[in-house]
Amino acid sequence: MLYLLLSLSFFFALDQEKHFYYFMEWIYTFFLFHGVFLYYFILL
Repeated sequence: MLYLLLSLSFFFALDQEKHFYYFMEWIYTFFLFHGVFLYYFILL
């Protein structure tokens, strides 16, 4: 997972201004998706 994040950050650093927004959006959706699952399992 850490290697994936490093490779993604290196790729997005090549064209920072355009890809940084997509990177932050990916992180946001990633944590939102896992947050929903964690919240669901905590309720169970």
